[in-house]
Amino acid sequence: MKQIISACPGSCGEWMQGWMQGGEKLISYAIDRFSRVRLEETGNGLEDHQWLKRHRPRAFQMMGLIFEEVKASEKDRRSFRLKLESPLPLAKGMASSTADLAAVADGVARWFGMNLTPEKLTELCVQLEPTDSIIHPKTCLMDPLTGEVSVYFEQEPPPLELLILEGKKGIATASSRKPDHFEKRKAYEKEMEKALTLFQKGIREKNPSLLAKAAWISAMGNEAFYPQPGLREIRDLALESGGLGLNVSHSGSTLGLLFEPEALDEERFSKGWQVLSCRHHYEPPRRHQMIAGGIRREK
Repeated sequence: MKQIISACPGSCGEWMQGWMQGGEKLISYAIDRFSRVRLEETGNGLEDHQWLKRHRPRAFQMMGLIFEEVKASEKDRRSFRLKLESPLPLAKGMASSTADLAAVADGVARWFGMNLTPEKLTELCVQLEPTDSIIHPKTCLMDPLTGEVSVYFEQEPPPLELLILEGKKGIATASSRKPDHFEKRKAYEKEMEKALTLFQKGIREKNPSLLAKAAWISAMGNEAFYPQPGLREIRDLALESGGLGLNVSHSGSTLGLLFEPEALDEERFSKGWQVLSCRHHYEPPRRHQMIAGGIRREK
């Protein structure tokens, strides 16, 4: 039986997001949690597609875009059933929607013999909503609205681990941009340019402390949009426990506590976490790893 499996990683927010180089840009990183799509041969797939339409309407729209790309006939559209599975929470800033869209696009396109580049996948995703750069295997500076990449960094950040602090409050990507969005982003432009310079230096020198400092500057700028409960207190605790600092989801409610392998005193952090009043705004911390972005074609 013919079978296709495509997977796309999610994220824990972004290294940075704000007004840089003349427009809104972001730098995302991927984590070891995936949206996964499985396609299997059948004669009446349209019934199975209804689940996608009800529960993941954007992903259903993406399937329609791919049908148009490959000029699929009605018979072709019924030729497979599609199952989407993802542990990524919705509307928390963990790129669940981008991961869903990219996995669906890649899987359906490959069903019809078309291999999509990261650039093409991004182009399709931004037709439906603002998009993360985790579709790209290399770390890059990208416009989330157009998908245009300004910079592909020559080196990758050093391997880091993180504790994910998932906020309990959700924010839908498509509804997160208010009328004063760009004005607030532009007002913080000078700080974001400093952060970008720090990030570039951290990449060149393989210095994770500089990357974390850049992420913190960006996190502070994002407080004008989505204030995160206890952000400074949590960062202080992270540093006291051997961590590098925090990054945030710039359109969600999730934080990433960044640390080098084996550097975090998790017992100390856990004890400190239990006495923070802001902990009630977050799910229990979960440990994860940063990984390379990009689609995984598992079958």
